[in-house]
Amino acid sequence: MKHRFQLLTIQLMGLYFMAGVFFPATGVSSMAIPDPESYFYAPIGSVWHYYGTTQDREIQLTSENVFTNSATAVKTMEKEGQQVVVFLETNPGNMGETESYYHIGDGGVIYYGSHPNQKFEENILPYSVVQFPLIEEKTFRQFDVKQGNLFQDLDGDGINEYVDAFADVTIGSLETVSVLAGTFQNVLRLDGKMEINVTMSSSGEVFITKDTLTSWFAPHVGLIKYIETVNVPIMGDVTVRTTVVTEELEEFRIVAPSLGN
Repeated sequence: MKHRFQLLTIQLMGLYFMAGVFFPATGVSSMAIPDPESYFYAPIGSVWHYYGTTQDREIQLTSENVFTNSATAVKTMEKEGQQVVVFLETNPGNMGETESYYHIGDGGVIYYGSHPNQKFEENILPYSVVQFPLIEEKTFRQFDVKQGNLFQDLDGDGINEYVDAFADVTIGSLETVSVLAGTFQNVLRLDGKMEINVTMSSSGEVFITKDTLTSWFAPHVGLIKYIETVNVPIMGDVTVRTTVVTEELEEFRIVAPSLGN
């Protein structure tokens, strides 16, 4: 999970290659989840601390790492005419420091990118992370890219590869979830999946990356846990490497919002 509210990461996509609109909804039920904004609660100055693990597997477990990550809602700013919350994370997904930008409003949560940025995101920004109202069992498409620019030349022929990609999110039922920070009631579960097809310009060969992620958000707290599984092909081989990243909330401090927030 590259960013605070982003449901799926695309940062892992190129690692193993280098080593070897708003959208239609389906499956709608009648149950609306009350107070949807409370699940993405982010008063400026609030801090969340996470304990995480990463596991890499090919045929068997090849490595396991433990890491920590802290997220802080540092300020608001204007981006492309929208008021966004700026989140600073020290080590999301064990990937190093990242600053990311989200608009959280009556219509849902919209992602406006990050710093350092991922060039591929230029194909899809801004995009909707979730849409309000939150309807149990509702699925919607975050983005759908056809022949986008990967902004990387993976096969060394001097031409950037192109990419087809889509991401879907399904709203789950409310649950009770226990993490290191405690037990939370009425927790929102979000199930996401993404597929990225990268076509080599030199050969036409297609490499497919699949990413699934389950995230849990507690009301008036925010993200308390996620589990992400990324299956990435290793270029030049049929082997697929699987990376599983988990973070769960250890402690948090929610600042009472001022009249200006």
